[in-house]
Amino acid sequence: MPTIVVNTTPTNGFNFKVPDALIARPTETGTVSTAGAGTVVTAVMADGSPMPGWLKFNPDTKTFSADKAPEGLQSLQVKVQTMQGDNVVGETTLTLNTK
Repeated sequence: MPTIVVNTTPTNGFNFKVPDALIARPTETGTVSTAGAGTVVTAVMADGSPMPGWLKFNPDTKTFSADKAPEGLQSLQVKVQTMQGDNVVGETTLTLNTK
């Protein structure tokens, strides 16, 4: 079940840093490796497609940001993925509410 992490209105922007506790850990090691060890955190839509242009994710700070959400958007589900090379080794689905 997705975790609701942001509640905002369509005209209000937001910055949301994903807490380390919500970053999925690689199943092989049980811990998140450092970027230097080849582990990268990325974000995509819940269905695996790219995020819309208005929504940004900074993998270095693990922060989602948007100036505003499109009118009529109720909520959006995104996956924060922990990657090692081309392999997803952990993921967490988050819901961004814009009601």
